Amino acid sequence: AKLATCDSSLLHCCLIHNPNRLGVRLARSRMLSSLLFTIFVGTSAVRTLEGGHVIEKTRGCLCFDQGICSSCDMEECPFVGGISYVRGLGTGGTDSLNGFAAWTVKAVNGKHYIVKFGGTETHKKEALQAAQIAHALHVMTPKQLLIDYASCASLWDEGFGDASFEDHEGRNAATTKAAFIKSLDDKRMSKIAVQEHAGYATFPSQITNIERSFWYQAGAISAFDWITGKSDLFNDLSLEWNDDIEEEDRAKTVYRHNIYFDTRKLVAIDLGINMQEVTWELWDQLLEQIPSSSSATDLTWVKKVLFPMLAMMKAGGDHDSIENFGRFKLEDLSGWDPQLSPWLTMLGLTKTIKKALEMLQMFAAAETAPAHAQFLSSLTGMQHVTAKVGTLGESLSRKVQQLDNYVTREVKERKEASYVCCKVECTRRWGYGIGRSKCKVKSEHALMKLETALAFVGGFVKSVPEESCEDITSYRLSKKTQMSNQNQEAAKLRDQYCDCGNEKKQRIKLISANRNDCSNA
Repeated sequence: AKLATCDSSLLHCCLIHNPNRLGVRLARSRMLSSLLFTIFVGTSAVRTLEGGHVIEKTRGCLCFDQGICSSCDMEECPFVGGISYVRGLGTGGTDSLNGFAAWTVKAVNGKHYIVKFGGTETHKKEALQAAQIAHALHVMTPKQLLIDYASCASLWDEGFGDASFEDHEGRNAATTKAAFIKSLDDKRMSKIAVQEHAGYATFPSQITNIERSFWYQAGAISAFDWITGKSDLFNDLSLEWNDDIEEEDRAKTVYRHNIYFDTRKLVAIDLGINMQEVTWELWDQLLEQIPSSSSATDLTWVKKVLFPMLAMMKAGGDHDSIENFGRFKLEDLSGWDPQLSPWLTMLGLTKTIKKALEMLQMFAAAETAPAHAQFLSSLTGMQHVTAKVGTLGESLSRKVQQLDNYVTREVKERKEASYVCCKVECTRRWGYGIGRSKCKVKSEHALMKLETALAFVGGFVKSVPEESCEDITSYRLSKKTQMSNQNQEAAKLRDQYCDCGNEKKQRIKLISANRNDCSNA
């Protein structure tokens, strides 16, 4: 195979093959040549498809090879030009320094980052390596970078200008600024951990819409936390945590804050490895149940820990049912659907485990295992997975493929069902406004998405699902709003479909048509 470089931030099929730098040689087996899997390996890689064809060449980056960045998309100091806002976060924990565990820092370019001064350099490097693995497994986690004065002098030298400071309660600007400056002085010659703020993080386009979805990431992040042995979230709770006052209190006050959560997105934060208090017997039980399970609702740990915890997060710390997650939205697969949500969770869980196993198996064929394989194989949770390979067997690959097919087909069919084919009718005023006539159309048919509209029902305003093109016209394209020029959606549709010249009193109307009429719409 021809050699190329593999950017660690891109997610395609990468195989190590560079004996001059890594001393790695892949066995020339058909299995390895056909593996369609991504491994982040910095600059030393070649990207192939089945049959050995190189599909894309990309650059790598020195910081990835040196182990100081998790992705080549974030390899340079982000604070060039200075900072405009600093907020101290937390006051305790092992990573606390000068009264704060971490800092939110806004650069002058408008981007937000989390900066950690405290903690050992070993812990910071382990977290960065975990992020590299997470990127490869399509587990959503912010990109990370280790900086010091030599690599990012701007953070020390640019000055703060008009930057505002506040603590986690939004107060004490002077003391917070003093603590930040002291932390900079204390760590001038040490490595400082910088990561994207989860709320502002961007993720590679290679992560599919299904993989970005809330429920897929619920499964993927869970599997990743089990593999890495990251506790303080889900996997150190017992199955009866709801009935234990101390466990429930920890879940409410601590654990639910250790992941970036909103109802449409989950992001893994504060990564760690081989931590204490992980309930490994539940991981073993989960691995044993996967081969005979078709949905996440079949898994004891998911039913009793993961879903109840997510429901509690949604309810702001109160107990609630997972079914109350809100109306399911096909646009981003958020909200709760009794079929698709558990399928997505199961897919994220099993696919992440499968990818991690493939990563190890690929490197096992090499004469010398590179650092990433050594790191992955050292993780306690991964050791539990490899010990269960006999139980999982080939059924894991079949299950992932089956789930992938189910989810993809179901989403496709539902999206198609949520669109209707409409015949377009455009009219204009004539005869001093006493009549109307049809005018030309740019396209005779439009494929329209059915939505939920607000309408008066029984004297009350209620949400009403649209069922036809006539409903769209009635709810969204009313004559009154069009004639008063208050309907922006109607104006956009007229610009797209109508050819009525310069007449001001134009209207568009949608009429139900045969779906085949929209084959070219």
